[in-house]
Amino acid sequence: MKNFQPRALSLALASAFGAGLVAAPSAFALDIARTAAGNLIYYSGATAPTKTIWKSFRAFCKISVADPFDVYKAGTNAALFDPGDTGFGNSFAYSCRFKSAGDPAPVPVSFAGADVTFLNGVTDGSFSSIRGQTTVVAQQQTHLAITNLASCAGTALNSDGDVTTGACATKQEPSMGGFSDVERDIFQDLLPTVGNVKSADIKVSVSKAGQVFGLATSESLYRALQVAQGLPAGCQDDGAFTAPVVVGLDDKSAACQPSISTTEYSSIINGTKGALPKVVGWGFMAPALANTTITLCRRVDVSGTQASTNAFFLGRPCLRGPLTLGERTLGGLGTAGSTTLGAREIIVTNSGSSNLRSCLNSTTPANGVVVGALTTTDYRIGILSSENNPDPTDKFAFIKLDGTAVNEDALNRQTAIDGKYAFAYELALHTNVSTTITPTAVQALYDQIGVDLGNPTISNLRGVYALRGGAFAQTTFPTQIGKGLRSTGTTAASCAPFSF
Repeated sequence: MKNFQPRALSLALASAFGAGLVAAPSAFALDIARTAAGNLIYYSGATAPTKTIWKSFRAFCKISVADPFDVYKAGTNAALFDPGDTGFGNSFAYSCRFKSAGDPAPVPVSFAGADVTFLNGVTDGSFSSIRGQTTVVAQQQTHLAITNLASCAGTALNSDGDVTTGACATKQEPSMGGFSDVERDIFQDLLPTVGNVKSADIKVSVSKAGQVFGLATSESLYRALQVAQGLPAGCQDDGAFTAPVVVGLDDKSAACQPSISTTEYSSIINGTKGALPKVVGWGFMAPALANTTITLCRRVDVSGTQASTNAFFLGRPCLRGPLTLGERTLGGLGTAGSTTLGAREIIVTNSGSSNLRSCLNSTTPANGVVVGALTTTDYRIGILSSENNPDPTDKFAFIKLDGTAVNEDALNRQTAIDGKYAFAYELALHTNVSTTITPTAVQALYDQIGVDLGNPTISNLRGVYALRGGAFAQTTFPTQIGKGLRSTGTTAASCAPFSF
């Protein structure tokens, strides 16, 4: 943990009030005092469990008029106030006083009754749980530092009634670790490039939560697949995807969703196969697509969503070994940008989930390119973690994978819980073997959050579900705990199939 100097704190406080900070002075002053106590926890990791981590951390806090729970964010969107919402930004902080040892809910002993500030950054997603631990300044994960409170402006209440302050500036700090959609070894190709962090430096712990992923398409591709698969007219009569008036069946519902197979999506993203589908056309998905371009909306290589996609559809790096014919690389860029491959495929690589959603929503051909005499309709497809439900203004929707919908229930997870849908992975905790980087007390706190991530009484959130073996009984939550595990319960194993 890190301490700020009293003089710096006094200057920051004076500057903040002089600048007319909107936050209540008493709450702001308390947060400054909490920061001075030195219990600062620097976190970096996956974007998908952001809301779950917020809920878990919040459960440690007393939360009263005298001890408020305050949220600080880098985002400037004044309409959305929950961590993890689009527009909240990638850097945020939570400040509160922890419960005492005798209070309900488990609190790591070292922090019981203490004032704690949790500095959470998710830029670069899952891989930042590893990269953020580097002491090489140029490669450090960006975090919201509490000394930048003077830069914050505007307050409102989030869905839990907590004061949220936005538009805060950020500063770089090394992380103490965080959660990832997949464990360290799935990122083995990236590890050698991360400053002074080596694979052996990273401790991998199994959490008690699973994360579900879904296949999503633009409205244009969704409608083309519906027609090709003979879905009834009642599934195609809601008009535009944006805020539709539902006529009978909801066109986006599981009953109306078209489906593609794992093999078909593997062919779309496979970058090393001999007879590339971008050469022979997309007629294997639907006859009407035989003479079209497809835009693949993918994530950057450091994304856990991308790592999960590579492992599930391409066997990368799971099928690596003496016989590597099963392992495939994904065509296209590994960093944000776009490129045209051959005459049939455009790949747009997106930094975050919000960028990928924008990619799916776009109706402007990527790169402004339409090749030759091909159809100008811009068909788009990509992967999102399933907490990303389409908003009323979105022009994309989830489709079925191998005939099963990710969103048969409102929380987009029940088919995965029941073992009918396999595109899900178990969140892993990455910390450092050095207690200088991950102090013992912080390790204990992260371990407890790992248990809480799947606790239905704390974070019963969309796209995340409890794994069996957690601190909650299958008999108490019979429909909310996954039947299958990839891990052994103690060892993360994203390359393993689910086992009941």
